[in-house]
Amino acid sequence: MSMPYMVSPSQSVLVTLKEIARKARSLRRQREFGVNLKWMMQELERTPLEFGEARYADGDPGLKIRVGFVGPVMVRYAVHEESRTVFIGRVRAKL
Repeated sequence: MSMPYMVSPSQSVLVTLKEIARKARSLRRQREFGVNLKWMMQELERTPLEFGEARYADGDPGLKIRVGFVGPVMVRYAVHEESRTVFIGRVRAKL
């Protein structure tokens, strides 16, 4: 089994995740959001180049930009294969 990728969310993504969690809780959908978020994070750690779909090439040839969906949660991220790092740039949810 290969080593997992390190997932690195930006500070703004962490703030957004807290806001989405708060909204999910107010709508009584926190379990659904939590399950989707957990599955998404597991996929980003294990198989970020299989999860989601390719978008565009960044100026850095070492980065692969992708977008993935799990239930109402969308994530835009970049994969740097050499360092085995996933950079989360944006998260949204339609709750």
